This record gives sequence, C-alpha cells and structure tokens, in this order.
Amino acid sequence: MAKNYRNKNLSFDQLDELFEKDRIAAAAVAETVMLQEISTAISNITEINQIANARIQADSAVASAKIAADAEVCATELAAKAEMTILQIQSTTSERQLDPELLTSMITEVGHHASEEISTGAEQTIAAIKRQAEAAIGQISSHAKNSINDIKSLADDYAKRVRENAEIARRKLLQEKEAGHTESEAQEDADEAAKTVLDFSLKTIETLHNKVSAAVKEIDALTTMVLEEISNSVSSAEARIYEARDRALASIKDLLDFRVE
Repeated sequence: MAKNYRNKNLSFDQLDELFEKDRIAAAAVAETVMLQEISTAISNITEINQIANARIQADSAVASAKIAADAEVCATELAAKAEMTILQIQSTTSERQLDPELLTSMITEVGHHASEEISTGAEQTIAAIKRQAEAAIGQISSHAKNSINDIKSLADDYAKRVRENAEIARRKLLQEKEAGHTESEAQEDADEAAKTVLDFSLKTIETLHNKVSAAVKEIDALTTMVLEEISNSVSSAEARIYEARDRALASIKDLLDFRVE
C-alpha cells in the first residue's frame, strides 16, 4: 500500500520567522521542503508501479497456465472419446448374430454420433477458453488503467500542492520586511528569493512529470506484452485442441471405413 503522503503537514506558514530574518535562507528551506515532498511522491509512484507490474505479470501467468491446462485436458478427453468409440465399434462387430446391414447401420450411427460429440466438445472448449482469455485481458487492462490513474492523480495532487506552497512562499518573500536592511536591499533579496522558489517548484514538478511518464510507459509496455502472450496462449490452445480433434476423428473414420467396406 502506497504511503499517504497527503497527510503530512508541511506548511510554508511555519517559515514566517525565518522569512523575516533571512529571505535567501528561507528560500533554501522552502526548496528542502519541496525536495522532501517530491521524494515522498516519487516513492509512492514507484511503489504503485511495482505493485501494478507484479500483479499484471501474475494475472497473465495464471491466465496463460489455465488456458494451456484446459487445452490439454480437452485434448486428452477427445482422444479418450475416440478410443472408447473404437472399442464400442469393435465390440459391436463381434455380435455375429446380427444382420450385416443392421450391424453396418449401428456401427455408422455410433461413429457419427461420437464424431459429432468430439467436434462439438472441441468447439465448446475453444469458445470457453476465448471467454476466459477475454475476461483475463479485461481484468489486466482495467488494473493497469486504474494504476495509471492512481499515479496521475497522486502526481496532480502533489503538483497542485507545490504550486500552492510556492505561491505562499513567494508572497511572503515579497512582503516588505526591512528589519536590518535598507528598502532596496530587502526588495532585492525578496525578488531573488521569490524567483528561486518559483524556479525550483517548476523543476520539481517537471521531475515528477518525467517520473509519471516513465511509470505509465512501463505499465503500458508490460500490459501490451502480457496481453499478446495471452493471445498467443489462446492460439496455441486452439491449435492443440484442433490437432487432437482431427486425430480423434481420423481414427474413428479409418475404423468406420474398414468395417463398412
């Protein structure tokens, strides 16, 4: 769980006394506060990114493994169905007391019924695998999107916080505080300190945006890769099932052709 940096009470209002004594030093302290905040924000972004990537990879691995397992179970069941059908036909043909024409009809009916079941079973399993893959793809895509939104929302909150605090600091630094300084010296110090704080705030926001961009690209790239892996798993499963189906159908057909002739 990412740290809730929003609860930290880092207010530039607490720097009033320092602002009056030394504006340049106050600006340096303001920069330190912003550095602390960006460090916390980047730490949170990194944590969200790592958790998102780990979950995406885990969900993808589970989905691909389930798809492969379902395909293998289906292939085994199709082969078993063909073997049982062949045994049933062989058993039927041993009934020599049956009329040859009736026997041929019975054998043909058994073979055709089994072939239909094998073809239907293959198509149903492939359809189920595709639905399963679509659900996994939807779940992974949704999680990736939510993680990216969390990262962007966190960054937006931080950027807003920095801009607001920088503006507070700028106003305080530009206030006319003349204790120990001439008016021109005070104004010069104030202008320089205010500019330093604003420039630094822009740099911290830019650093954060760069981090956000990198994190989003990483999540997007990983998501694209694992979704392709799931699609490839579906294609492999489909090929495995069709291969088993065709072999099963061919074995039944060969036996039927031999017995009917």
